Amino acid sequence: MNKLERVLLKTSILIVDDQKFLRNILGEMLRNLGVNQIHMAEDGKEGIKQFKTWLPGIVFTDWNMPGMSGLEFTKWIRNDPQSPNPEVPIIMLTANNQQTHITQARDGGISELIVKPIVPQNVVSRLHQVLFNPRRFITSYSYRGPDRRRRQSTNYKGPLRRLTDPIEVSKKSPEAQKVVTAIHALTKQMGEVIKTLDVTDRKQVLGVYSQAQDTRELAKKSEDHDLEKAANSLFQYIEIMGASGKMENRVVRAHLQALTSLIHLPDSDESNRTAVVKHLLALVKKKFSEATP
Repeated sequence: MNKLERVLLKTSILIVDDQKFLRNILGEMLRNLGVNQIHMAEDGKEGIKQFKTWLPGIVFTDWNMPGMSGLEFTKWIRNDPQSPNPEVPIIMLTANNQQTHITQARDGGISELIVKPIVPQNVVSRLHQVLFNPRRFITSYSYRGPDRRRRQSTNYKGPLRRLTDPIEVSKKSPEAQKVVTAIHALTKQMGEVIKTLDVTDRKQVLGVYSQAQDTRELAKKSEDHDLEKAANSLFQYIEIMGASGKMENRVVRAHLQALTSLIHLPDSDESNRTAVVKHLLALVKKKFSEATP
């Protein structure tokens, strides 16, 4: 048994395709690779039900399906507050190999793409990619999904919205800009802690709570009301949910990415800044509602 087969033996996979014949072909290929847990759906709507029920580790979805397409299904997984795992690897199946089609799939948040006909070599190749060489997951105000920049370019001239991006020049006062830089550094530190955080470990949670408190206090001095709202939301979420053991790492990560987006978005971009905060507050409100008996 090779490395891939050992991993697949423990991996649950969901196949979403409106053609039963193709579902069965792909299912047989996966079984030959050692996959024991295979779930199937005939369209995107059924895929959502199966996704919520089985929480698969990998999703294969066809693009062209009646009702909810594979692209719409992918966007639901990546962006809907009810999605239990927005970061799950998604491998798209399509008969269209045009570049515009591939770009649309990439911008929708897929992890990998297979152009039909489906052959075992391509399935193995994409499984290796998502399992052993996954692209970094990006969350910004306009995109959620694997890093679309497969290569890091020093010539990139677009807006900087990532946690690792440098801070752009701001019109804030020098004192306020120093505060924003400190918040940026603090969000990076918290991002590293969150990667291994055990929400049932009170000591670890208290450490994150302390960092969130520092972030909120700094945000009050930032001359940025949107940044202050996001930092306050993070503090309140950890304060209320941390003690109950129901705090979710992905919600904390959403806050950190929102803070990063707000740091890089210019003050003049009011619509996008408002959208970042609005999405964040809606997510927290939903989580508080779910936690209330």
